[in-house]
Amino acid sequence: MMKIRILLIGIFALYSLSSCEKGANLSPKLSHFVKSEHLKKLDDNESLPVAYLQYLQSEQKISRKIAESSNLDLDFSSDKNPKFPLSYFLIPDEMAQFQSEETKDPKILDQLVLSISGKRHYKFLIHPAEESQFEFLRSVYIYIGPDQTEFFASPTSLYYTLVVWNRNNSNRKPFVAVLGQNQKGSDKNLSTQIIREIPKDLLHEKN
Repeated sequence: MMKIRILLIGIFALYSLSSCEKGANLSPKLSHFVKSEHLKKLDDNESLPVAYLQYLQSEQKISRKIAESSNLDLDFSSDKNPKFPLSYFLIPDEMAQFQSEETKDPKILDQLVLSISGKRHYKFLIHPAEESQFEFLRSVYIYIGPDQTEFFASPTSLYYTLVVWNRNNSNRKPFVAVLGQNQKGSDKNLSTQIIREIPKDLLHEKN
């Protein structure tokens, strides 16, 4: 497995990359999520459009406090107002049946696709609280860790429902990703991720 992993990293470093999104750092360096380094608190100075930030803050205010007896990591709960880098695996098109799209907006969907040497790959987003569960995928798929990803995320009123934005490019449209859904697709190891846009009426946007 280690040899395969090293080979994949080496090949990836030689790939010619063409993509609508080049904000990610595609260094072959592997990284893990470390709370002391990567878990921050959402504030008013985010590189996030004001309407989206206000929506997110209003969602977190109505969130229910998670019971301490829960199996969920409370550091990522909405009432803590956390923000964190959102890692992902690059899954080849033929294996990418994990994504359920509830929006047709290309400004959102284009952010979730990379073309590597002419082959489409989809971004399988990983909630940092679940990172260890997908450790085994590193020997199979290209991994973009918390130090390389272009995405930041913060939970809405629901733990696994995240507002996601590009931390390198404020012109990119934020979106909602619902992670950790029931298993689906050709690879049973990849749970479904639902991609949505935030309705304009909730953002108080007119355009």
